[in-house]
Amino acid sequence: MAVPSTDNRIFKFDSKTPQRLVGAAALLVAAFILWQILWPLRYSLLATWLVIEVIFYVFYWRPRYNELNQQPAKHEPKVVDGRKTFQRFLKFCNDLPHGVDYEGYFSGWFKGAPFQDIKRDNAEDFMAYGFWYRTRQQMQDQGLGHIPSQMVDQLEATWGIKFEPGFNSDIEFMGHLWEPINACWRPLAFYLCTEAVGWFARQLLKRWGFEHHKHNGLSYFTLNVPQLKPKPAASSRVTSSCALADMATGPALPGAAAAATAGAAGGLSSLPPPHRTPPTVPASGNTALSVSGSSSGSGRSSPTGSPVKAPSRSNSGLSHTKSSPFMAGPPDWTPFAADGSANPTLPVDRD
Repeated sequence: MAVPSTDNRIFKFDSKTPQRLVGAAALLVAAFILWQILWPLRYSLLATWLVIEVIFYVFYWRPRYNELNQQPAKHEPKVVDGRKTFQRFLKFCNDLPHGVDYEGYFSGWFKGAPFQDIKRDNAEDFMAYGFWYRTRQQMQDQGLGHIPSQMVDQLEATWGIKFEPGFNSDIEFMGHLWEPINACWRPLAFYLCTEAVGWFARQLLKRWGFEHHKHNGLSYFTLNVPQLKPKPAASSRVTSSCALADMATGPALPGAAAAATAGAAGGLSSLPPPHRTPPTVPASGNTALSVSGSSSGSGRSSPTGSPVKAPSRSNSGLSHTKSSPFMAGPPDWTPFAADGSANPTLPVDRD
């Protein structure tokens, strides 16, 4: 692999320098000729460019903006459990080591409005939007109009705050899903200039010895970073040899049977020894054989020939617990009963 050059000079003087100078002079002459030809046509070219800009705005920029700015009929995902999401939110806030700056939190979401100006109905609108993707009116139409109020009750009990009753029409929260895209028109010349600057920057990086790469649509440059090739998979020759040796030697045999077995396995004496030696178990009687476990540790036999089950390796240390706040579960509407029996001091659900 060729090592990229570390010379960061933009202009290099070498044997090809005269050719580069001649090429630069030719470009200057061509530019001068074009200027002489196009300058008398400057007003016509300007009018043509204005027409191109209008076509770009009418047939590309505006349709593209309208396409991206469309509001879908439903913002929420297929499965929405606003109650559990709200419980996880409260649990996360309670677990923060330094607590929650609730005034800064609400003031940030309400575009810098002071916390004292945020009324209870404003907070209920925010709860309906943030956890249910709906307005309060939509929740009332669906029979869930009591839920935002009870969520604010639980929020006040958990954080120790109090919203003043009423609604402040002078403030609004940041509803990104319902607000138009904040984008302004720019002329086609602006985009052409930015593309030209990007192309020039890429050429400059290549000139300085950087290497251009692409991965999954991402374009990036590296400098003096060797491209490592994937190593081939490790050979399993040793493992296979050990297994063959275990099969050849077989179980440990007492007396003459062991000598006979050793003579039968003489043809495989060139194989490397097994990675572990089978332990010898005392035989019971003249015909009992002590069989040890194979190299894979799958099982072993007792001295009497009856199979003995290998001890199981439980993975109880990785068992899931219900302490995870993100564990899925069926919705529980107990704290949000429609009969108004909700307790504002209800502890936070830790499930």
